[in-house]
Amino acid sequence: MKPLKHFFYDEFLRPSQQEIEEFVESIWGPIILMYLYKLNLILQTLSYRRDLKVLFCYPSGLRIFDLWQTYLGARDQNLNLDYDFLKISRCLSAKILYLKDPLLCQKFFEKLYHNRAHYIYYALLNKEVEKTCSSVGELFREQEILEILQREALAFENYFRKLVGDKKTIVLVDEGWSGTIQLPLEIVFPEYEFYSFYFGCLKPFEFEGRTAKNLRGLIFEAKEGLFIPEKPETAFIFNLPFLKNFFSTGEKALIISKTKEYLQNLSNSLTKLVQLINSYQGAINLLKSKIINPKLKDLKLLKGCFPDPKKGEIEKVFLLPPMDRFLEDSSYKRIEEAGWIFGQILLEYIDKPFEREALIDFYLKKNSLLEKTLYFTEYLIDKKSQEAFSSYIFKEELKYDFSKKVAIILRTKDRPLLLRRALKGITSQLLQNFELVIVNDGGRIDLVLMALLESFIDPSKVKIVNHLKSKGAEGASNAGIRATKSKYLHIHDDDDFLYPEFLEKTVTFLEKNSRYKGVVTYVFQITEEILGTETKELKKEIYKPDFITIDLSRLCSTNYILPIAFLFEREVYDKIGGFDESLPALGDWDFYLRFQLEADIGVLPEVLADHYVRTTVPSCSCYGSATTIGRILHYQDLSYLKNKYLRLAMQNPKFLTLALLFNFGYFHSDIKRSITNLI
Repeated sequence: MKPLKHFFYDEFLRPSQQEIEEFVESIWGPIILMYLYKLNLILQTLSYRRDLKVLFCYPSGLRIFDLWQTYLGARDQNLNLDYDFLKISRCLSAKILYLKDPLLCQKFFEKLYHNRAHYIYYALLNKEVEKTCSSVGELFREQEILEILQREALAFENYFRKLVGDKKTIVLVDEGWSGTIQLPLEIVFPEYEFYSFYFGCLKPFEFEGRTAKNLRGLIFEAKEGLFIPEKPETAFIFNLPFLKNFFSTGEKALIISKTKEYLQNLSNSLTKLVQLINSYQGAINLLKSKIINPKLKDLKLLKGCFPDPKKGEIEKVFLLPPMDRFLEDSSYKRIEEAGWIFGQILLEYIDKPFEREALIDFYLKKNSLLEKTLYFTEYLIDKKSQEAFSSYIFKEELKYDFSKKVAIILRTKDRPLLLRRALKGITSQLLQNFELVIVNDGGRIDLVLMALLESFIDPSKVKIVNHLKSKGAEGASNAGIRATKSKYLHIHDDDDFLYPEFLEKTVTFLEKNSRYKGVVTYVFQITEEILGTETKELKKEIYKPDFITIDLSRLCSTNYILPIAFLFEREVYDKIGGFDESLPALGDWDFYLRFQLEADIGVLPEVLADHYVRTTVPSCSCYGSATTIGRILHYQDLSYLKNKYLRLAMQNPKFLTLALLFNFGYFHSDIKRSITNLI
């Protein structure tokens, strides 16, 4: 067999028809089906709007429209929707800024093309630079360029206004990614309201302090342009050329043809549709593994077309032949330049598995939100203070204390006023056989240590988990629990308060009632305000006083359990896999639902804790409460939970009821919420 580089542009990397059929059936078909299902729900919801115009953007929008029509035909559906096709590109959208301000137009081109004049010259004139072009500023002083910008900007303005007519709300349908087409439209046409529903969204393109509004990725959203391990869909960021190639060109004609056949085989049966949608999560996980750790056969399916360097392409090339292009070329340089990092790693190190695995690990950490939790760090406080507080610091080499019955996981960040109050409740517990794990989630460690010193708590009871960067509420809970092995667990936010009898009565309840693995008490909800270094109570009432039992059906519709009121056994926590760290707002609700699938939760009808909320906070927003600052996150996470429970239902039938009760109802309401501003 010849070396791989000799086959690079040959039939060796061309997939067979059977490989394409298997790829579409098991991976690509379910992914495209999920995308079209979501897109269709949105367009169906919008179809009644009279002031709405849906524009499928060239060239990817043509492919999307064709697939959507195939989907509708297979399901015997037809939408009465005002739509058209918008002929636009990133370069053309940049040109129209000339109507607003010539200097603004120049600056946009500079950022879009990384201040490289020869690329801008090619983009504007569609030909190679015929003379030395030293700067973008010089280029934009040329009469030929200015005439082109003015002529094409005016032409587009007339074209666009005629296309949308009297409609004022514009929905753009495209592959994605960062809003570089939409942003100039918003600047030049401020009288229109633009919304985009993309296949995927990356970190929004920023220009002059603003980004495009109302962007939504229906399959994935990587707002920071990074891979999120808990969301396998974001693995697409490592292989965007495949998507661009699929939606925009004829290079993948056979894959497209087979994808349409897959959609045509749909029936009008809702049951079959749900079954196919349920196969999505397995498909996206499989695709993620092929993108991140591909085999040679995966290159055939996931590679893209190879750009012609003579055309002045500035996008990253997809894959490069594994051979030196110039004297100082190297594998590392080719990997850095490739559009698919992990595909290039395979080509470069196909016979060196250990080097390949090391590079995969390196680039995963470099381009993702993966980060190890730090349990110990140097503090920006004087040496004497470090020595005084050293006994509080939890180091990884310390042994677990199995003698403690209860572990209190206290989550805090830069709220010493509230933390001191919480510590008073903890130190006053009648049951003293507990350990306290304080998770400093990205805040100042010296504030935590000073609060501990003022509380006079026994240092032998305390461990500190210190995060240099915030992991969020659920990440803090998991990190704290990992630092202990106690039988019973309790999650405590720094702005809540425990009555002295809480641990004693809840532990006694669970030990006397073996059928329960968790117990909830009644709680006073107190509305307060911060006044300097003091708090003022405004209102006090029992939180949701009408429950006497915890049942799954009611819990599916509303969360009426507060973390401060809940004590539970570690056994169930370990069994269900802990808290979902990808949920910034609904992690506790998600945990309780999964908990109740495994075990019953009892109710102790006594008020044994206080839960504080603040409707107004000082300029430092760290004193806000989840109730007042989490509404937007709440609505966003409902959509995530829908997908999550469908995935769990695929893996384990016991989640089917939960998925049906919770997810499908919220799926439709979430779609409607995403377009609330259109109504």
